[in-house]
Amino acid sequence: MDRLRTLILAGGSRESLFPLPLTIPKPLAPLANKPLMSHTLDLLQDVGITEIGVVVDSRDGPLMNWPGWRRRPGVKFAFFEQSLPLGTAHCLKVAQGYVGSGPFLVISGDCFLDGGLRDFIQWSSEGSRAVSVMVTRSPEPHLYGLAELKGDRVVKVTEKAQNPSGNTVMTGIYIFDQRIFPAIDVVRPSPRQDLELTGAIQIAIDRGLPVGAFTFDGYWRDLGRPEDILQANVYVLDRLKPEHLADLSRSHVEGRVSVGNRARVINSTIIGPVVVGEGSAIINSWVGPYTAIGSHAVVEDCEIERCMVMNNCRLRGVGRLEGSVIGDGTKITRRQGRPDAFRLILGEGNELEIP
Repeated sequence: MDRLRTLILAGGSRESLFPLPLTIPKPLAPLANKPLMSHTLDLLQDVGITEIGVVVDSRDGPLMNWPGWRRRPGVKFAFFEQSLPLGTAHCLKVAQGYVGSGPFLVISGDCFLDGGLRDFIQWSSEGSRAVSVMVTRSPEPHLYGLAELKGDRVVKVTEKAQNPSGNTVMTGIYIFDQRIFPAIDVVRPSPRQDLELTGAIQIAIDRGLPVGAFTFDGYWRDLGRPEDILQANVYVLDRLKPEHLADLSRSHVEGRVSVGNRARVINSTIIGPVVVGEGSAIINSWVGPYTAIGSHAVVEDCEIERCMVMNNCRLRGVGRLEGSVIGDGTKITRRQGRPDAFRLILGEGNELEIP
């Protein structure tokens, strides 16, 4: 498996379901304070993959400058710039010279997968398919690429079908051989004006090339929306190993809780699973289950549950927060006294719900 070159697609598209103007791209969105990309690289290294190409949107962007690349001894990385967000098929075209002449693995940088990759690679190696697709079943098939199957053969794919005829969706994980590139060369822009991998796969099907589906029944999530990242965060927190490195002063900690080095928990209650990053402070607060608080954040006089509070945030006196994603460096405070009013400073594309 170590000779199976891999491409992680972390470039851009013209459309994003993620409404948060984060200072980080989706592949670096934290799950239990660990970037999604770290989870993806763990998955790849667990099956022995050591040659990884990454398609990024900019060589000067936050993904290229992520220090996590340097913390993977034994892995050879190559980076390819997709300077215009022209779609997933275009990502493969950008890196065509890297993948060599044999089969290669492609994985979307926006998806979280727990296991199944080794079995998928083994299954693909036992056939002579031009395309092997990992599929799963979703209660929201209209959000993803839909696959219609006959046995384990893919007979049709559709990108984000409005009235899907089934619930089998593509996970964004594929194994291709070189026969995919002639299909990519002639794929036409989708209604979103993207060059979609689904379009190239459909051309391969229409040309009679063997396209097969491996059904994965484990945990998979595409992190396209805040609720998706919250659900994946819950899944990872459920597997949290407790660790207390903080100063716990007049506080109660219960359940699976990990509190980082130099963090402080003062006159507060934490009910796990919860992770608190290094250097953060929890003061006079109640932190409920399935919450991840990043590094160097302050939560004071608050109640929060099932939230993601990212690095360097300041939450003071905001009452109760549930099911919220708070981006890096956000400050939320409650003004005292009358008049009762909200004062909001929001960037483009934010999503806000006010009771």
